[in-house]
Amino acid sequence: MNGYYSLINQLKQHFDVDVLTNTVTQGNIFAVDLGKQTIFPLVHIMVNQITFNDNVLTANVTLLCMDNVSQRKEEAPNNFE
Repeated sequence: MNGYYSLINQLKQHFDVDVLTNTVTQGNIFAVDLGKQTIFPLVHIMVNQITFNDNVLTANVTLLCMDNVSQRKEEAPNNFE
């Protein structure tokens, strides 16, 4: 269990100091209030599976890196025609 918390803490520390990240969350993605505009850009950490073989922990981790994207009301010009 110590390896799990060490992994989570290392990832959180890495993304907390990143200037491109505003919020770092972990666990169930449905528990995060994605409607708030102030939390983006967001990094969400999900540990899918951890296996233990010969004193080595192998982790399968999913990182979701998200940001808000606004939609334009008018159609963008096609500059390649």
